[in-house]
Amino acid sequence: MVAVWVIAIAVGSGAILAGSSHFHALKSVGPVAANSQASTNSAEQRGRVRASMDALPLAFEKNQGQTDSQVKYMARGNGYTVFLTGNEAVFALQSSSRSTAAPPSRTAGTKQTRVRDISAPAKEQEAAIEMRLVGGNAEPQVVAGSELPGITNYYIGNNPDLWRTGVKQYSTVSYRDVYPGVNMAFHGEQRQLEFDFIVAPGANAQAIGMEFTGARKLTTDASGNLVLSSSAGDVVLHKPVAYQVKNGSRQLVDAKFLPQGKSEVAIALGSYDRSRELVIDPSLSYATYLGGSAEDDAFAIAVDGSGSTYITGQTKSPTFGGKAAGPNFDVFVTKLNAAGTSLVYTAIFSASGTGSGDCSGNGIAVDGSGDAFVAGSATKGFPTAGTPLQSAFGGGNLDAFVLELNATGTAVIYSTYLGGSGNDIANGIAIDGSGNAYVAGDTFSTDFPTLSAIQSTNKGSDDAFVAKLNTTGSALVYSTYLGGGLADLATGIALDASNNAYISGVTLSSDFPTTGGAFQTSAGGAGDGFVAKVKADGSQGYSTYLGGSGADNAFGIAVDSAGEAYVTGNTNSSNFPTSHNAAQASLKGATDVFVTKLNPTGSGLVFSTYLGGTLEESGVGIALDAFGDAYVTGRTDSSDFPVSGQPFQGSLNGTSDAFVAELSNTGFVVYASFLGGTGDENSLGGLNSNSAIGAITVDSTSSAYVAGNTNSTTGFPVTAGVYQPNYTGGLADGMVAKVSAAPSDFSVAVSPASISTTSGQTTSTITVTVSSVNSSFGQAVALSCGGLPSKAVCHFSSASVTPGSSAVTSSLTIATNGASSASMLAPRTNLMRVYAAMLLPVFGFVIFGATPSRRRKLGGWLAMGVILMALTVLPACGGGSGGGGGGGGGGTTPGNYNITVSGAGGGVNHSAALTLTVN
Repeated sequence: MVAVWVIAIAVGSGAILAGSSHFHALKSVGPVAANSQASTNSAEQRGRVRASMDALPLAFEKNQGQTDSQVKYMARGNGYTVFLTGNEAVFALQSSSRSTAAPPSRTAGTKQTRVRDISAPAKEQEAAIEMRLVGGNAEPQVVAGSELPGITNYYIGNNPDLWRTGVKQYSTVSYRDVYPGVNMAFHGEQRQLEFDFIVAPGANAQAIGMEFTGARKLTTDASGNLVLSSSAGDVVLHKPVAYQVKNGSRQLVDAKFLPQGKSEVAIALGSYDRSRELVIDPSLSYATYLGGSAEDDAFAIAVDGSGSTYITGQTKSPTFGGKAAGPNFDVFVTKLNAAGTSLVYTAIFSASGTGSGDCSGNGIAVDGSGDAFVAGSATKGFPTAGTPLQSAFGGGNLDAFVLELNATGTAVIYSTYLGGSGNDIANGIAIDGSGNAYVAGDTFSTDFPTLSAIQSTNKGSDDAFVAKLNTTGSALVYSTYLGGGLADLATGIALDASNNAYISGVTLSSDFPTTGGAFQTSAGGAGDGFVAKVKADGSQGYSTYLGGSGADNAFGIAVDSAGEAYVTGNTNSSNFPTSHNAAQASLKGATDVFVTKLNPTGSGLVFSTYLGGTLEESGVGIALDAFGDAYVTGRTDSSDFPVSGQPFQGSLNGTSDAFVAELSNTGFVVYASFLGGTGDENSLGGLNSNSAIGAITVDSTSSAYVAGNTNSTTGFPVTAGVYQPNYTGGLADGMVAKVSAAPSDFSVAVSPASISTTSGQTTSTITVTVSSVNSSFGQAVALSCGGLPSKAVCHFSSASVTPGSSAVTSSLTIATNGASSASMLAPRTNLMRVYAAMLLPVFGFVIFGATPSRRRKLGGWLAMGVILMALTVLPACGGGSGGGGGGGGGGTTPGNYNITVSGAGGGVNHSAALTLTVN
């Protein structure tokens, strides 16, 4: 096996950031287009052409005379051309959209390469940055990879001798032995250039270094990104994130740029397995605007197995997807490719005719075939299709709707209303493996369609509803109200592996129907969140309030394979229920985010924490990865929002920003970052005045995808080559961003979190669980205890464990009688007593049978033997059975003690709190 470091580059005018897959340079922030119809159409037209080009693989042309003879191969990317010579790479940058400019000529006699490209006029030159390896092989072997279909023909000028035809294209170009045991390979997809360092086992990775010339300045910013400034714009390479893959799971490795002087850069790596491949990835892969000339809001997002994203929301823009101009909001469904660089499709659903009004897509899910399932609210005249459950508008101002769109966006499989004579809104949707749709929302209708209902009538002004539709959208499997005497609404829905549905929501009802044994069976204040479980057959699982004495709103929910529900929302309750291991134990601002994990029966907390700064925050979306880590998004107004880990944006950029945070499955914050520009993010729409819009989903590699809205015309961290790099106008544009997985880590949890024992005794067993975070940690974690009282000692069944794709456990007991000494020395103590019993009679027999003079001598030996035995036996006996670590008699003094159970491995340390009561 080998170690591989992957670095990718995208360049163009303006600020360029690292992004996309592997170690990618992220996007160009160009000038904002004027807010006019002509400029918008022009920008959109250019965007379509660029998206089409971006879908092509990056091709390396062999130099057959079309450029300077020093060049071996060349390739054209987004806003640059790269020339590969025998020992360096030259990046020719320009501010225009064309990518055929030649690099500027260099003065003869310098180490800089003089390159001329006959395929482009020199007047388009703007800047060039050259990269060479420090101390590398001056004459490595240069080898092309597989040949690509297609050729390039150059017909330049009137002299046929200068024409070049049949120029071949290749997928990769490799440099062999650039350092001893190290190869370097250039490749790329979606017009993104990547280069890999392939390090053989035993080779010296520390020898690798890069030198950049032609950049005006080389710096790293506060987030660890590498910034190369040139006359054609800044190239920003995001702080690298390295990982290794073992058994299909990621193991992340610490990595960072280390500038060496004014022009050289090294990559510092943490510990890793030298026998396996190592890949360096970015933290922010891409971020793009999504909208037209009027207001556009992204409310929900889903991702398929290939990394393509599906977004739904509402739009008023006549330039979004080519919709007809009109005063009302329409539903949009947009699919972006995995790199975020091109539009796969946009579908617009609009109500028409008398009485039509605003429509909105509020929830989206995608199946294994790429079909998108969308739920939301619609007015009279909304299109229905297939054999709909309800083809006619039910009444009021709004009905819920549910639809299925095929994988190409070219056909509607079904579309149906779902509602009664009042207002009905669907806020969330989930689908099972068979294609049944589970929908949750809010209904004011007394005749909302129900079937096999837990609750068959509307008990208040409005109730939550939960409904399951069959695979064709033609019939209900079950449908029920859920609420009390006042207002109740469901905000989100998620499914476990057995197709049980978990619902989050908000209730003002003091008689909301909770179940026996639930975590919180009575209302706490002015309004509470709620969590409910509906079993696969439509019967009731559990139902609980979730809140304190103030106002609490549960806006998003996810569920893991064990049936543990993760909920997020906002709270202004100073006594919101938190757990012993809360990352933030108290309310910090006017309103904070909360993140809560409930056990499978809904009877208790696994963890629960506040998350916020001194102003206002709201958590609106939550999703889980394969390790049970929770990814949360929402909005923050606080400049002191608690960023953590390696944030890709470390400070508030506007009045409010979106945020993205990851919490481990035990509740510690892996990372938390702002996401926003100079305006506001996620500040329009929402379920009430204290909420925000926004949504999040996670793919199989623990990368998170975020959707929302923004009115930031500048400063939003768009990335190179994305579908829409500029704000297009109106009150807001939608926004979509992908955040790559954080480094491999682990978490520590204890169960139970509190335990009691009698002084001088040993506790019952405590289970210590060590789980991988983000990817398989794969390194040994040493367990220990801290904060122990006098005479107390920890015993682990395994003091070192190695978490992989599955969690590992160790059994812990705490002895309050110095059991560490007793357990280790008690056998020795008993043995010494036997020795004493055996030896003393022997000494006696010898003395009694000896002559007087000999007795005197043996008496001395007897005295010495007694002293030696006393010195040996007495320390082992200690203070008796109640003795311990402190020596002396008795056990641990009764009282309550805060114990810390810690794990250390891979250069990091995590802990869990344990309360020990000694009686």
